[in-house]
Amino acid sequence: MQIGFNTIAPQQFTSDNDIIAAANAGQITLTPTTEVYRCSVLGPKK
Repeated sequence: MQIGFNTIAPQQFTSDNDIIAAANAGQITLTPTTEVYRCSVLGPKK
């Protein structure tokens, strides 16, 4: 999904529930896409 920010500044959401709540409140718009992105998270160097 692509997130469009309507009434709030762009931010990182940390759960599906937060995204759904923001969409239901009209703060964001969700638009289906066919794109997939993978972001790997790496830990600190040891």
